[in-house]
Amino acid sequence: MGHNHFKWNISKEKGIEIAHTLITEILKENKKPLPLNELVFLLNSRSKEYKIHSNKKHNCFTKYLKVVHGGVVNFLDDYNIYGIVKKKDEIKVKGIAHKIQTYQVVGSYKKIAQKRKILNEKFDGFNLNIDLNISKKNKVITSLENTLKQLKKDEKSN
Repeated sequence: MGHNHFKWNISKEKGIEIAHTLITEILKENKKPLPLNELVFLLNSRSKEYKIHSNKKHNCFTKYLKVVHGGVVNFLDDYNIYGIVKKKDEIKVKGIAHKIQTYQVVGSYKKIAQKRKILNEKFDGFNLNIDLNISKKNKVITSLENTLKQLKKDEKSN
């Protein structure tokens, strides 16, 4: 996303940490959504202590965000802890106060099924998934036997 010819005096991870810290502080102080231009001004004002520069030339923090992350809005879009409110020609930013549940993809179902011993049968009108690692196999057996009896009964009545 960024420009390769810029050599920054901070790592990308440190830049992300600084950005999150500053943006979170600014948004907590302002209970209402904050106009983007005001957020940019406050970010640049509060980040001066970090002395961020590229190629030994001092830069404002939002220039760093533009070069490395594609801009302030792109940075905010990349994280689900900020909300961007667009009304007509105005963009406002707000913090999201509630905790957001995150998930991690650990692999495809097929690969997990092979490792965990999962039976999976699927065709028209039928879908069966059984985890053979479960502890209550007797309940599964009873359920399958009852289902099989019902299927045989329905087969005879048709």
